[in-house]
Amino acid sequence: MAIPEPEVIGGARYSIGTPSWAEGTETFELSAADGAFDEAIEELEATIDTTGLTVGRYTVFVESADAEGNYGVPTAVFLDVLEAPAANATVFDGNAEVDRSVGGSGSDVLYGRGGDDVLAGGQGDDLLIGGDGDDLLRGDHNTSSSGGRQGGDDVIYGGRGSDRISGKGGDDKLYGDAGDDVLYGDAGDDLLWGGAGRDRLDGGRGSDIFAIGVGGGTDSIRGFEVGTDSIGLVGTLSFGQLSITQDRNNTAIGYGDNIFAVLHQVSASALSESAFVPV
Repeated sequence: MAIPEPEVIGGARYSIGTPSWAEGTETFELSAADGAFDEAIEELEATIDTTGLTVGRYTVFVESADAEGNYGVPTAVFLDVLEAPAANATVFDGNAEVDRSVGGSGSDVLYGRGGDDVLAGGQGDDLLIGGDGDDLLRGDHNTSSSGGRQGGDDVIYGGRGSDRISGKGGDDKLYGDAGDDVLYGDAGDDLLWGGAGRDRLDGGRGSDIFAIGVGGGTDSIRGFEVGTDSIGLVGTLSFGQLSITQDRNNTAIGYGDNIFAVLHQVSASALSESAFVPV
């Protein structure tokens, strides 16, 4: 059997808020640092100027084109624009070594960068970014993998690596990013998005949203409660595009040849369109 050669990437672009084909959407070209894109891109790092964007969550649609300039299906990622840290906030910027930092009562910003970091936000509405490495990230004061106290409404990004992320109390937004991550929402109405990799998601108490979309791996979702929790559709993904099938005691949700998520101990017949929401 002949194996086809990978297609050359002729260009790449992104848009914020709406996909490129929506009327009035402004697109921005991406350029490679060495002047040419590789034949295949598994990870993409880009810096986006957020000047003019108000505080809130945006969806960024990233597309690549073939040598003839034909663009494919976009991959959607989240972009959170947050307020500047207050005067009483802890701002921690780590390095390539193993970092350990605990925030205080304010809305803190903790960035681990490289290394297997341990970051705990404290009581405020915190932003935690693990960066590279296998990180332990928590929204409360505790720096161990169990126990702890209630935190605030936190935004936590795992970055590259196999991370363990716990929101603890509050309405948290948890993003695993690249790697095989474990995400626990704990108490509160949380958003969990595993990103690339085979992730394990557990919302805990509250009405949680488990996000699925193009660019993510096959996630294992546990503790999903029909009628309480929801499946979030990232980007242009719609309910009509999905396949929902029973797999023994579990439900597999996919699109084409891709399985986005497996809901453990959930019956496929119990899932209606009302269980799916755009994010």
